[in-house]
Amino acid sequence: MTQPRNLGAFADNLNTSGQVSLTTGVSGTLPIANGGTGQTSLSCVTAGKATNIAGGSAGVIPYQTGSGATSFTAAGTSGQYLKSQGSGAPIWSCVSASTANSQTFTSSGTWTKPAGITFVQVCLWGGGGGGASGGANSSCGYAGGGGGGGARVRSPILLAACLPSTVTITVGNGGNGGAGGSCNTGTVGGTSSFGCYVKAYGGGYGCYSASGGGGGGSGSAGTVSAGGSPKAIIAGGGVPVCATGGSGGAGAPLASSQNSGSAEWGGGGGGRGAYRCGGTYICSKSAASSIYGPGGGGGGGVNTKSGSAGGASNSYSLGGGGAGGANCVAGTAGTQNPITLSGSGGGGGGFKKAGAAGGLYGGGGGGGGTCHGAGGNGGKGAVIVNSW
Repeated sequence: MTQPRNLGAFADNLNTSGQVSLTTGVSGTLPIANGGTGQTSLSCVTAGKATNIAGGSAGVIPYQTGSGATSFTAAGTSGQYLKSQGSGAPIWSCVSASTANSQTFTSSGTWTKPAGITFVQVCLWGGGGGGASGGANSSCGYAGGGGGGGARVRSPILLAACLPSTVTITVGNGGNGGAGGSCNTGTVGGTSSFGCYVKAYGGGYGCYSASGGGGGGSGSAGTVSAGGSPKAIIAGGGVPVCATGGSGGAGAPLASSQNSGSAEWGGGGGGRGAYRCGGTYICSKSAASSIYGPGGGGGGGVNTKSGSAGGASNSYSLGGGGAGGANCVAGTAGTQNPITLSGSGGGGGGFKKAGAAGGLYGGGGGGGGTCHGAGGNGGKGAVIVNSW
């Protein structure tokens, strides 16, 4: 076809809008850049909606292996999760078991550092002090004073890497109650420790002169009518760090109307025993409590005057622990508080009867009643080592 005829045919393809019809009179390939397909001819194509990815199988997940390249993971197993490996192929993995570990020591032993832990925190209870026995002579009678509660101390969080592979654990025993007889004191509660890192001291002993024992502190044991002192710092990983643990409450003295002293982390002070001389009677005083630590033991009773109650844990009030015994009735043993785990104090014994034992984890023993009632034993201490 000559050029004029081509132009004429092209003109014939123009419609009324000036658009060219491509059905006739046109040959060659319309470039893609100009809106063409780059093909000289096209078959009829019907676009559909994809409902499957070729190459997949049950349980697999598609992922890109590179630009414009797709692959599939293997199928995982029940309970696994998909773990990224950055630009690498994701993999199925299992949740790692927890490294959290808790060990409770109610007797002395050795703590072995678990594998995979980073931090350690220790909670310790000193032993409760023993209550005194009651005494009497021809004209006067003294009931025994209650023993003080042991201290509770919680260490700061220690770095596991700074601790040796094993640490010696010492669990303080409860103090012994005074033997039934005339005017026998109890003994001081034992000290609990986690190596050289932290200690919790025991409660003071009850005195046969009716004075209560002081509660144990984080820095020293209680003594008669005086609480154990606090300790501001302990060594942890070579660096001085603060420990939670305060002073013990003071035991109630005989020649005063003063009550036993309550505490926050130290042990509660032991209660004063009753006193009789001629026609003069002084009633026993209930033992003091501790918010987190153990309670002190109650004082013993005399004749018709009952023994007093031991102190409680998770409290800042007097009493609340083991009940004091009425005339010729023994005191009630202390128990363990389910929230703080600290023991309550044993109740003081009534006339001629024994004071009760303090609850486990440091409760003070109750004082014995006059006429040779025995003092109650203090509750044993404990050490709990938590790591994660």
